[in-house]
Amino acid sequence: MDSSWFLQKVEAPISCEFKVEGIKGSQLTNDVRILVEFTPVELEETYRDSAFLTVLETQFVLTFDDGPLPEKTEKIVGVLKSLYHNGEPVRAAFFQRTSKIHQFPELARLVDENGHLVFNRALELERRARKRTKAEEIEENILLWEEEIVKALGTTPERMIRARYLKKGERFEKEAEKIGARICGGELVFDFRTSSPGKVKSRAADILEGWNTRENPQLHPYPAILIFHEHPTVTYNYIGEIVSYLQGRGFILVNFDPDLIY
Repeated sequence: MDSSWFLQKVEAPISCEFKVEGIKGSQLTNDVRILVEFTPVELEETYRDSAFLTVLETQFVLTFDDGPLPEKTEKIVGVLKSLYHNGEPVRAAFFQRTSKIHQFPELARLVDENGHLVFNRALELERRARKRTKAEEIEENILLWEEEIVKALGTTPERMIRARYLKKGERFEKEAEKIGARICGGELVFDFRTSSPGKVKSRAADILEGWNTRENPQLHPYPAILIFHEHPTVTYNYIGEIVSYLQGRGFILVNFDPDLIY
């Protein structure tokens, strides 16, 4: 049998690879419909097919806990000047402690003057909450933090707090909500447990790999909130390298937006 006749008469599956750029999922779904048309050589008939492409565009934001701290805060802020979102230096969030702001108000100002956000790292507050203190004392601690930040910055930031070990507790949440304070969670990269930038890269990449998947659609379009700390050597010395690695994997660094927290 003539093989050329066979190829003309028998339909066979066609496999090909192609790259799609510039496509984003909607705010409600990660799926985008792709229409494919092709016309075989020497034939007039055009074949059409379509498929749904799952767009797993994963965004992340940077947050830093437990500062401000001499030298370390300056290093982190300096590196952030070289990281961009939409053509401008990226905006991160710093959750700072009352006692540290009292000691180093100039560092809190440095963070603010460089376009970053300063919020409440509620260590003292959470300790009091665990001891089942009165609601008034929880509020008092939030107001104490605000007193220190006003001295440092001259303004009062939005009432957003991060609880110790991310353990909020029903009482903590209730009293925070009562005075209009929002609670910010996030994903720990465990930078305080290692001096190896490789381990932090791996941990952060694992978090982002699982962030936007078909099985996990409720997280779209919210960015992953990565929690670093100011004091670990691996953070203030390697944060730029860690972020570059994540960007090289296709993850997208964006500004911290208080309206896009979970």
